Amino acid sequence: MVLSATMDISKIIEIAGGLEVAAQTTGLTTDAIRKWLKIGIPDRHWGVLITLVGKKLTPAILHAANERVRVNGDQERAGGALACTKDVEAA
Repeated sequence: MVLSATMDISKIIEIAGGLEVAAQTTGLTTDAIRKWLKIGIPDRHWGVLITLVGKKLTPAILHAANERVRVNGDQERAGGALACTKDVEAA
């Protein structure tokens, strides 16, 4: 699988094995993992996800996914996926 900086958090969770696997390996509940879709993935859990997915999942990819959630709103409101957006300067 090719990973890219445009991946969204739901896709990262999916390729890590899904909600249950992410919850079990982080020691969190599936509800806590679902919150990542709204708030981003806390950096303290990045190492676990990189281990699950492989080194092709980089901190840069995780950071970019988090930034898109924080800039564009949560993925649940966006239908589970986020489009890559460009910065727009205020007029």
